[in-house]
Amino acid sequence: KESGASSSRDPMVYFQTALLYTTSAGSRRVRVSTLALQSTSVPSEVFRLSDFGAVTAITTRQAISDMLRPDGSGTHKIAREAIVKRCVNLLANYRLNTSARNSPSGQLILPEALQLLPLFCLSLRKSLIFRPSLPKGSWSARPFPTADERAYHIHHGSAVSPALAMLSVHSNLYVVTKLRKRDGEWIVPTPTAAADEASIASTSCRPYMQLPKS
Repeated sequence: KESGASSSRDPMVYFQTALLYTTSAGSRRVRVSTLALQSTSVPSEVFRLSDFGAVTAITTRQAISDMLRPDGSGTHKIAREAIVKRCVNLLANYRLNTSARNSPSGQLILPEALQLLPLFCLSLRKSLIFRPSLPKGSWSARPFPTADERAYHIHHGSAVSPALAMLSVHSNLYVVTKLRKRDGEWIVPTPTAAADEASIASTSCRPYMQLPKS
């Protein structure tokens, strides 16, 4: 039964990690971090509070695992099909288990937090990780990855962070019709005389480019 809010009887879920490290003084210490999250029995809340970055990162890693199966049965085709199936299953469960089931059958209903999920899945299928390679000696106007390029992207994709999962397959788009002053120019941090923490950090930065508004 969907009530629209979590019940106070829903249990809490706890995640705890411990990091053993050595300080600069040679002291051994353990840093413990604990995260407590409220669980819910309401499906609509699961979708409403979904983290897009976490979903895209998990999808990328699962797809790479489908391609690199230990028994050697994984292929690019299997991985690409699995990406679509996961996206379809997620959206189908959203329609079946939330108020979206009352919407017209021909209308695509997306969770607010996962509006870009279909775009991500399409971009992931076309990325250098899963794009098929051309046979040796073949030519095409479309770019195809070399073995080294694919290996590079697989290496980074298998440990991609939630913050970079979307950017790794679909870059940001910037408005170039109304550029601000210095947009597109290389900017070198100017060193200051004061030896404070901020000045040291600024002078240690590499030159950067000021980007237009996205």
